[in-house]
Amino acid sequence: MKVRMRAAVPAIVGVLLMAQTAWAGDSFSEKVEAFRAELGGYHAGLQPEERSAAGKRINAALLDILREEESLAADPGGILGDEGRFALIFGDWASAGDRRYRVVTLRPSETGAGEVAAVFAQSRRGDRAGKAEIVYALAPGADGEIVYAAMAGAGNGLLLAIAEKHDGPGSKYVSVNTRKLEKGKWLEYFNPPQVKAKGEWTVRTGDGSFSVSHASVGRDAGNDLEVRVCRGYIEILAVDSGDMPFDNTRLRLMAGVWVVE
Repeated sequence: MKVRMRAAVPAIVGVLLMAQTAWAGDSFSEKVEAFRAELGGYHAGLQPEERSAAGKRINAALLDILREEESLAADPGGILGDEGRFALIFGDWASAGDRRYRVVTLRPSETGAGEVAAVFAQSRRGDRAGKAEIVYALAPGADGEIVYAAMAGAGNGLLLAIAEKHDGPGSKYVSVNTRKLEKGKWLEYFNPPQVKAKGEWTVRTGDGSFSVSHASVGRDAGNDLEVRVCRGYIEILAVDSGDMPFDNTRLRLMAGVWVVE
């Protein structure tokens, strides 16, 4: 499995540079209005290339908002407005040195529009906004959705964990990517998970990530995977066609190492 950020981020960065120039003198409220306008132009009737371009503009507009001090006290609903087709999630603040960081996730309420889904990291020093950046984004046409993104302490530093659920034509699985904060930058961080064998669950390591799948959940089965975020761990359930769980496994990030149990 390949890390999807590599394919998605360079194109986004180019759009960001244009957006920063276009909105250099705008107020926070004007940037929020520009963001909402971009959301309003994103719909199912767009062609794939149009959807991809619109998603980049949306992410760029949100990034511009997160670089403003007013965003530190804003709530997701105040930024989204009455928009019900997207979810904007602010994580808890976590400390590292003299700064605090939080993860911000933007994703469509319905799957199938992965070009918009992205994970942002925002920092602050006291009441002043610091750096904001996109640390992970679904590639255009990806068959997945971001179901979890959170920060966790690791010694004196921070880790950012991201889980994606994939529901492709050939297989169903959950993939996990991790970023580590080093000298102010969120870098790829991979430590193969410690695995405890458990029934029909399989863990595969890839290029900077790992995936978890179940033998009874695949292309020809009516079963599916469900991800639940619990305090201290991620739970993956195998469910039948009636959404009834029949097996489960848990992922824990302990002292910077993923443990699958």
